Amino acid sequence: MSSRLEDEKPDLGPVRYLTYADASAALGVDPEAIKKRAQRNGWPRLPGNDGRMRIGIPERLLPRDPADAAAIAEAIEEAASGKTAKLAASISALVARVSLAEAETARERERFARISGAIELEILRLVRPGSAARKQSRHTVAMKLRRIREAADRPEGTRPADTSPQAEDAA
Repeated sequence: MSSRLEDEKPDLGPVRYLTYADASAALGVDPEAIKKRAQRNGWPRLPGNDGRMRIGIPERLLPRDPADAAAIAEAIEEAASGKTAKLAASISALVARVSLAEAETARERERFARISGAIELEILRLVRPGSAARKQSRHTVAMKLRRIREAADRPEGTRPADTSPQAEDAA
C-alpha cells in the first residue's frame, strides 16, 4: 500500500532527461547542486543504457539554446561579483571601526592604569601608621581621589583650571 505522499507527484510539465553532468552544464551550476535540487523538487530519475542516471528536468527551467545558458551563467557571475564588491567594502569599513575601537581601548587601559596606580599610592600614604593623612576626614580623602581621577582624564601635559577659593576671589 502506498502513502498519499508517494501518489502525489509534482506537476512538472514536459521534462527532458539529462545526466547530472549535462544538466549541470545546461543550468550552469555544480553537479552536486543539481543532484540536491532534483531530490528536493522530486524530479523523476531513470537509469540510462550506459549505466548513468538521468533526471527529468522541467523544460521551462532549461535554456532554449546554449547561448542562453552562457548568458545566464554570466548574469549570475556578474550579480555575485557585485555582491562581493559590496561585501568587501563593508568588511573594510568594519575593519576600520575595529581599529578605532582597539585604539580607544588601549587609551582607556592606559587611563585606568594611571588612575589605579595613583589611587594605590594614595591609599598606601593614607594607611601608613602615624601619617597625618590617616587623620584626615573622609571628605578630604574623597576630594583627593576625585582630583586624581580628574588628572587621569586630562590629556598629558595640560594643567587643570584653578578652582580654589583664592582663584575665585581673584576673578
